[in-house]
Amino acid sequence: MTMLSDDPVVVYDMMREAANRLCAFYARQVTAGGLGDPAIGEIRAVWAEVNAVDTRDLEAQRAATAEFRRRYKTRVEHRDPNELREARCD
Repeated sequence: MTMLSDDPVVVYDMMREAANRLCAFYARQVTAGGLGDPAIGEIRAVWAEVNAVDTRDLEAQRAATAEFRRRYKTRVEHRDPNELREARCD
């Protein structure tokens, strides 16, 4: 029996979900700066990282998932307490 974490579709989906959560954090930081806003640059960088991961390389996907989760957690822990409450990324 295959574990869900060994299913290539699930692993890839988990990576993209972690990237989505990180991008959502950045999206909340967007100001009136338009496309030149630094948060937009961060979002683009995350998606460039996602797109650079080989869809056939489960270990690379797992590593990217862990990295996106780590970065999300770091940013949420260091956010301004006056900001809106962020969703958890476990």
